[in-house]
Amino acid sequence: MNSLFRVLITHYFQDKQSLSYHLLSPELQRLAMAYFSNNQNYPRHDDFFAKFTPAWQDLLMKQRHSEAEELWLLAVQIASEWEKRNQPIFIHKGTPYYWLGVTQILADKLDDGFLSMHKALKEDERTHNTQAPNTPAYYFVTLNYQPPNQWFGPKVKQLADYLDNKIREYRNSRGGTLTLDDFRTKFLACTDLREEVFTFVYLLFKLEKISRTDRSLWKNELGSLLNLGLLFNLCMVIEQTIDNKKTCPNELRLYSDKIRHLIDRTSLSLTTSGENKHGIINNEVKFCSDEFGSSFSTTMTSILQNNHSILRTKLPIESDLVISLGIRNHSAHKLQDQPVVYQHWEDLAQRVLNVLFFTVEKTY
Repeated sequence: MNSLFRVLITHYFQDKQSLSYHLLSPELQRLAMAYFSNNQNYPRHDDFFAKFTPAWQDLLMKQRHSEAEELWLLAVQIASEWEKRNQPIFIHKGTPYYWLGVTQILADKLDDGFLSMHKALKEDERTHNTQAPNTPAYYFVTLNYQPPNQWFGPKVKQLADYLDNKIREYRNSRGGTLTLDDFRTKFLACTDLREEVFTFVYLLFKLEKISRTDRSLWKNELGSLLNLGLLFNLCMVIEQTIDNKKTCPNELRLYSDKIRHLIDRTSLSLTTSGENKHGIINNEVKFCSDEFGSSFSTTMTSILQNNHSILRTKLPIESDLVISLGIRNHSAHKLQDQPVVYQHWEDLAQRVLNVLFFTVEKTY
C-alpha cells in the first residue's frame, strides 16, 4: 500500500495522469480492500486516509477546490465499498469527512461542508463511543479553537471571535453576564441540542460572511427575503432551546407561548401578576400579529428606534423579544420584501441573537 501511494503521489506531482484515474484503478481498489480487511482499528484507518493529504494540500494551495473535494469523495467511496462487502463492520471515516467538510467550506459550499462535518462528528461519536469526542469535528461545532491538531483551527477562531463580539455587545447593552465560555458550556456543548447547535453554527457562518460582504448587494427584494429567512431560522433555534428545558410544559406549542414561558421564568415586566397574568404579553402577541402583519417595516423601525408605545417602561431585552416574535410570526406566513431588514440588518441580527443569549444565560 505504501508503495502504491508513492506511485500515486508521484504521478500526481508529475501530472502524468489525473489523481482520480489512479484512485479508481482496480489495483488501488484491490489493495485498499485487503488493507482494511487486515487493519481493523481506527488509527490504521486514519493512516490510510493520511496518505491522501500531500496531494490534497497541494490542490488547496493551488485553489483547485473541486479536485480537492473529489479526492475525499473518492477516499470515502473506497471505504464505503469495503463496508458494503463486510457488513456490519465499519471503517472509521471521521477523518476524510472532516477534510471533505473543510474543503467544501473553503470552496464556499457551506451547505455541503456542514453536511460533511455532521457526518464526520457522527463517525467520531460512533468510534469513540461518546457524544463529546476529542476530535476536530467536535471542536468545530463547539467553536473550540484552543485544542491542537485541528486543521481548521484558524477558521474556528475567526467564528469564535465573531460570536464573542456578539456576546460582548449583549452584555454591554442588556446587562447580561454571559461569556463565550459560558455559552460554549451551556449551549454549544449541550448534547441534547446537537442538531440545534449545528444549525446555529451554520447560521453563524452565514452571519459572519454577510458582515464581510458589500451590503449594497443585499439592498433589494431577494436580499430582504434571504435575510428574513436567516433570522427566522435563528428564531427556530431559540424556540427549540426554550423547549428543551424540562420546565417548559409540553402543551406550549406556539413560539409566542414559549416566549411567554421564558418571560414568566425570568420575571420580566411584560407579564403581570394576579388573575390577568398573561394580559400584557397576550396584547403584544396580538400586536405582533396585527401591526407587524399590516405594516411590518414601519412597525419594526419604530421598535428598533425605541419610540413605539408598546415598549414604554420596558427593558431593552423585552424589545428584542417583541422583535423576535414579529420576525417569527411574519416570516412563517408571508414572503414579502421588507426594506427594514436590509436597512437595519446589523441591529436586527444582534437583537435576535440577544434573545438566544438571554435564554441560555437565564434558563441553562
